[in-house]
Amino acid sequence: MFNDYISAVILILFAEMGDKTQFLAMAFATKYPVRKIILGVAIGAFFNHGLAILLGRAILELIPTNVVGLIAGLMFLFFAMNSLKIEDEEVEEGKEKYGPVLTVSLAFFLGELGDKTQLSALGLSVDSTYLWMVLMGTVTGMILTSLLGIFIGIKLGKNIPEEKLKIAAYIMFVLFGFQKIYQSLALNMVYTLIFALALILVSGVMLRRFHKESILHGESAFARQAEVLKQVKTRIELKVENMCKGPDQCGTCDGKECLVGYMKYLLKNSDKPISEEESKSIARLKNKVFDKAEARMILDFLMEYFEMYPKEFEENYVLVQLRQTVEFILYDHVIEEKTLDAYKKYLSQR
Repeated sequence: MFNDYISAVILILFAEMGDKTQFLAMAFATKYPVRKIILGVAIGAFFNHGLAILLGRAILELIPTNVVGLIAGLMFLFFAMNSLKIEDEEVEEGKEKYGPVLTVSLAFFLGELGDKTQLSALGLSVDSTYLWMVLMGTVTGMILTSLLGIFIGIKLGKNIPEEKLKIAAYIMFVLFGFQKIYQSLALNMVYTLIFALALILVSGVMLRRFHKESILHGESAFARQAEVLKQVKTRIELKVENMCKGPDQCGTCDGKECLVGYMKYLLKNSDKPISEEESKSIARLKNKVFDKAEARMILDFLMEYFEMYPKEFEENYVLVQLRQTVEFILYDHVIEEKTLDAYKKYLSQR
């Protein structure tokens, strides 16, 4: 009985590592309390997996157990191959009008319909006597992987590399698939060794190719971000030049001791690490009543970039300093909100 539960927990936990479930949980964690997210995940997974398990039991009435087990094993191998896909995960936020728990429940229920997790629950149920234990195990697995995603992504501010998560999911699916096929076909030792060797060889080829594709994908994503950042900086440089009052109005240039001069300095040295000694106390810089319309456009450019790359809101030191400098021009103080969502909310209330 407990073996069914533990098997279901382990399979779902590894299957969802690095998948959209974790990214969805991370996204919701920026808006909702963790306990409401987990409750929503549990409800959504319960109905989603329950539907699959009921379907699995109905299939047994029509198809022999060993045939269903073979199909389940092949299905797990298919999921293994599919788990090595390189994808750009996009997370859609739920609609506020449904409330946190119902929003998360609907998102996870609909998001997992026909997905490998739901079909995995079906596969686990076909040779289990304790369907409730399988259901509780798959729901527990979804909760644990969501908690792990929230803890790693939101609390610690760092993620386990997606490549390693997908490889772990691949290995788990292969092991479950091998077990199902072995039990269904009752293979002798010779055929078992041949089958296992074939899986190892195929896995070696696939994992090697996946590793190469991951490297290329990472380099491509980095290049795209670098190009976007370059364009943003070019647009900001033009606005900063427009804001500079020049020697006719300022007389002697104060360089990086004034707000606009400091932005020029940041942009000029944006490709170099700026030490704490070089950074300025923005409140002490000279504010010469600069054009706020131009400053607002700079902030808009920065926000467009942060929307595409949210981590940069906190991690890119140069952009943070630029943002805070513009804030001082616009509002005479630095905005203290630490997260992008809180910051956007603050700006919408201005």
